[in-house]
Amino acid sequence: MNKEKLIKQQAREALKGNLSSLMAAMGMITLCVTTLITLFLLLVIALRIIDIDSDELKAGMELPLLGVYALCGLPGVACLPMVNGFMRMSGDAVIKGSCELSELFYFYRRPLRFFKSVVVDMGLIVLFSAIAAPADVAVRLLENSGDLFVILASVVSVIWKLLIFIFFIHYPLAAFALDDSRGIFRYLFCYIGFSFRHCGALIRLLLSMLGWIALCFFVVPAVYSIPYLEVALMNSARWLLPRANRF
Repeated sequence: MNKEKLIKQQAREALKGNLSSLMAAMGMITLCVTTLITLFLLLVIALRIIDIDSDELKAGMELPLLGVYALCGLPGVACLPMVNGFMRMSGDAVIKGSCELSELFYFYRRPLRFFKSVVVDMGLIVLFSAIAAPADVAVRLLENSGDLFVILASVVSVIWKLLIFIFFIHYPLAAFALDDSRGIFRYLFCYIGFSFRHCGALIRLLLSMLGWIALCFFVVPAVYSIPYLEVALMNSARWLLPRANRF
C-alpha cells in the first residue's frame, strides 16, 4: 500500500465517530461566512454604492464602501481562528482518535492565543495575496484579448494559487493548528523551505483526491468531502512536521 492510500485509509478511520462534530464545525464556519457576505451585499444595495445597471462603483461612494468593508471585514477577521480550530479538530481526529466540537473555539480561550491566531492567519493571507497578485493582474490585462486567452489565464491563475497554497500556506497553518506554542515569525517564514522539500508528498496526495476535491463544489457531497479532505491533509502533515519541529 502506497503512502497516499495509507493516509486516506487512516483519514476514513478517523472520521468514524468524528464526522458529526466536524460537520457541525464546518456548518458553523459556513454560517458565519454566509452571514457576513449577505450583510455586505445588503449594505451595498441599501446604501446604493454600486450602480446596478453598469455594476460599477458610483462616484463619491468610495468612503461608504470602505466603511462597509470595515464593518464586515472586522468580524470576518475575528472568525479566522475558527478555521484554525477546525484544522485542530481534524488533527485530533487522527492523532487522538476523537475530536470535540469545543476545539473549534480553542483559539478564543485566551486573549494572547486569539491575537496570535489572527496575526498568523492575516500574515499568511497577505503573503498569499502578494504572491498571487501577478496572476490576477494578468487575467485583468487579458480581459479584452478574447475568451480563449481569458480562459487560459484563469486556469494558469488557479494553478498558480494552488502552488502558493502548497509552498507557503498549508504546512504553516497545519503546524500552528497542531502546536501553537512557537513564535509567530516561525509560522510565517520558517516553514517555507520545509514546504518546498515536501511539496511532492502534498501534490501526490491532492492528485489522488481530485475526485473528492471536485465534490467540494456541490453542497451535499461537500458535507462529507471537506471534512475528509481536511482530515487527510492534517494526517499527512502530522507525519511530516516532526521532521521540522522535532517534537
